[in-house]
Amino acid sequence: MTRIAVAIAAVLLAGCTVALPRYRYDEQQLGRRTWEIRAGDSWPGAAPDLERFVLYRAAERTREMGLGHFVIRDSTLDMSRARSLSYPPVTEGNELGTAVDRLDYLYRTPYSELTKRWQRVKFRMVRESEVADHVDVVDAAKVLDRLRPFIDRRR
Repeated sequence: MTRIAVAIAAVLLAGCTVALPRYRYDEQQLGRRTWEIRAGDSWPGAAPDLERFVLYRAAERTREMGLGHFVIRDSTLDMSRARSLSYPPVTEGNELGTAVDRLDYLYRTPYSELTKRWQRVKFRMVRESEVADHVDVVDAAKVLDRLRPFIDRRR
């Protein structure tokens, strides 16, 4: 706890910000309109952040292909949170807290004990004519709009 307080004080005194984790993703095309997106981190608290990242990338990929919707086929996501896009809002305070907690964990944990935790989503893009055929269709534009403030900070 003292390290966290010292880190926060140092950041505030120095007038700079703690570096936020910049997540990278792996993606693989599995079929003409089917993809898998993965993102990972060694910090146990990263799951909600990684969920947002893979959902956002799925929406980006869908729009890049000229389509507006996708269906999640398989994932490691918390589907109730993903369906409602009910992630905590992005604020300076919670972003600073996340960065400090992550750095503290990575600093305290021996490298040999770090385990990469993955979030992944396998999805299929659907045409407008197919939207009515699926119960859990995700609107790519809605995902992009809701998650953009978070993603913009992390890229």
